[in-house]
Amino acid sequence: MLGYVWNDANEILPSKVLKECHDEVFICTKAGVIRGLNEEFVGIRDDRKDNCKIKSPIKKTVAAMTKLVKEGNPLLLLKNKTINDLELPTCWEITNSSRNIKIVDNNLGLLYNGPGGLDDSAASLTDNSIPVDVGIYYYEAKIIDEGKKTNIGIGFCKQNMLLNRLPGWDWNSYGYHGDDGKRFQRGNGIRYGPFFNRGDIVGCGINFLNQTAFYTKNGVHLGTAFNNIIGEFHPMIGMRSLNERILINFGNNPFLFDINNYSKEIFKEYLKLYEEKKKEFSGNGKEIDNNLLPVIRIAGEGSDYDTNSDFSDDFWI
Repeated sequence: MLGYVWNDANEILPSKVLKECHDEVFICTKAGVIRGLNEEFVGIRDDRKDNCKIKSPIKKTVAAMTKLVKEGNPLLLLKNKTINDLELPTCWEITNSSRNIKIVDNNLGLLYNGPGGLDDSAASLTDNSIPVDVGIYYYEAKIIDEGKKTNIGIGFCKQNMLLNRLPGWDWNSYGYHGDDGKRFQRGNGIRYGPFFNRGDIVGCGINFLNQTAFYTKNGVHLGTAFNNIIGEFHPMIGMRSLNERILINFGNNPFLFDINNYSKEIFKEYLKLYEEKKKEFSGNGKEIDNNLLPVIRIAGEGSDYDTNSDFSDDFWI
């Protein structure tokens, strides 16, 4: 591989300089620089800046998620957008990861290498946040090694979260934890699902159409975990015991859970209810702005909502 990359100023940077130039490292990471297993930054095979995102393993096409977003997504349809208008999470971001976590497996895996303990908790966030217009977002985490205590939390959070916390321990952070099967929000844990250990595949999904979140374990839907999920979030993983290791599927490979059929039913129901409400609004002399779509509450497994709920003036997609 060539030992140089392009930075944001359109200059060539030798790889030996990257370690000493932190501002440029972050820029180059966004441009497609990969982090090797030896923790050094290296260039990509093609020296043309325009090809950076195409050639880099970091920017693999998240085919499964792309297919899900494109097929039947009512938000893209009603807002007259395409998949090209959205940027999905693709990998773990070194600038958004704790020093107690090592990013491995082409930036899709995480390994806890800290001392362990409550004060040594560590978290990692993705490169991109989840755009609301995906309608439904989903990713899966395979537990490669549960470490000593399976202190692994899987979830999502807002940007600029503390990286020494597990998902769900703070405001705007949500997580499902493997050691006790609890779902955590604002530091409060409530029993939700089974424990998870080595070999298990845990899925995390957000339904922006009714602002709920859910989890799966080994392909089985566990029901709604959280309500009132509003705005953009980053996928988030937290760990705090030695040798814990996970591998994430952001859609690079087929999911274990059949998210496509699951989503198609929800998309179909959303469009049906949208048309009903559109007629109702029209009868009252009102119009729905498709660039600011209201949330439609959809009944579903574990949902707190029903299909008779009205549009809320407080919640918009």
